[in-house]
Amino acid sequence: MSTGLRPNIGCGSEKQTKISCFVWLFSHLSLYLRYQRTRGWLKEKRLPLPACYDASCVNESSTNMKSDILSKTSAGGTAITHRSLLGALRMGVLGVVLCLFMLPGSIGAVGKRHLMPVASDSSDFIRASIVYFSPYDNYQSVLGHCALHMECPSEDFDLIFELTVNFDVGIWQHFFGRYDVSMSRAETDTVISRSRQEGRHVEEWTLNLTHHEKQRLWMLLDKEASKIMPEKKFCLVNSHCSSSVIHVLEKCTIGEYLDLGPRQGPLAFTLNDYIRWMFRDYPWYRFAVVTMGGDTFDREIPMESIANVEMMRQLFKQATLRTPDNADSMVVRPLLTGEHRELLPLAAKTATSGITPRMVLIALLVITLLVTFLEWVARMPRFALWFDHGLFILYALWALAVVWFAIIGMTLADARWNWYLIPFNPIPVILWVCLRRRPGYKKVFLLYAVVLTLFLLATPLSLQIDLDHQLITTSLTIRCYSVFLQYRKPKLKKCSK
Repeated sequence: MSTGLRPNIGCGSEKQTKISCFVWLFSHLSLYLRYQRTRGWLKEKRLPLPACYDASCVNESSTNMKSDILSKTSAGGTAITHRSLLGALRMGVLGVVLCLFMLPGSIGAVGKRHLMPVASDSSDFIRASIVYFSPYDNYQSVLGHCALHMECPSEDFDLIFELTVNFDVGIWQHFFGRYDVSMSRAETDTVISRSRQEGRHVEEWTLNLTHHEKQRLWMLLDKEASKIMPEKKFCLVNSHCSSSVIHVLEKCTIGEYLDLGPRQGPLAFTLNDYIRWMFRDYPWYRFAVVTMGGDTFDREIPMESIANVEMMRQLFKQATLRTPDNADSMVVRPLLTGEHRELLPLAAKTATSGITPRMVLIALLVITLLVTFLEWVARMPRFALWFDHGLFILYALWALAVVWFAIIGMTLADARWNWYLIPFNPIPVILWVCLRRRPGYKKVFLLYAVVLTLFLLATPLSLQIDLDHQLITTSLTIRCYSVFLQYRKPKLKKCSK
């Protein structure tokens, strides 16, 4: 294959080439020996050698050769010479015919992967393996990918089954984060070619399944890929590529069950640690996932929820197939045979962002402190007023984004509640629209400042609440207290007099 997935010479083509070459050599050796035998007999009888009986004229018709020899030999000599020439010609013609029909077939086999049939009950009749794809720099592939590679050498089938997400949906499906997922099959050449263009690293690990389990696995994959209507929605927690692989492997086992092994290393992470470790090279994606994750961060991560390619590799490497405890004999065998190969080298490294959300939000906090200092010390309230207007517009947009993240988090992250709806919500914007012309409207800032302060104190209550988001909360808290104190400043002066 041009992709480097398998050698070009397929099953049995090398053996066929050796057989045809052996027949070709044997026929020409026989022809040469008979030629020397006839030549020696003619010399012994002192008869002239027929002009047509020459090494360069081996392919001439036997009729002319026979008549030429008959005209110069006795009856006994004729019989011997005729038998020799006739046998030589037969072997020569046989060799030429076999070379014409077998050697081109063998040469043609170089362009095909498989020619020789494999017994249907052979362990190599179906080959099954897991394929890992390294992360790619877009929102669909930042975690990497895994799929199942199925081959049937004798029938020349070479397919990859993978879970695909349909992002080509309507505006409402985009708004609610409802993306259909379905099992698809594609030629391995096509998938590898696509990965080569993306510069991804691809490796394959062979599954340690029995012949009947491989047949059942292929049947299940074909059944899933043939479904017209998708039955599942994409979810980072329980409906992604590795969870689909685990699900179909559990269903294909016969008299066994899939044991994913102990929690150790990264597999022992909480969901909070897992998300932050998984997106460590993509800080902006991590910030977005933490915003929409909600109370999912407070749960323990299920083993089948592993969606990162590095953790997938460790998970499947330690997984085993076991017979039930009540079985007559306890059998434990690894899920993978240990055989693996690199299908594509890594051609493009992950591009990390130089500017992270934390850097931007620290800069916002520093600017907020500077503006507050100028407002109270340098007597520049007009400058602070314009800064508050800009900050209020940014807050309104951020509050709408948080609401949207909370909505799609219910689908994409299986969240039931989002803590960031407390400090970041459209209620302050609604109050501003309704009450901004009221004399005591500025008292709302005090109420909101108290809410923000309590949320800062509630940081330990949930693992979702992190430093990056609390930097936003701190900036808003400072400005809310400052606006309220500016509103109360004239009254405080009157009271002091």
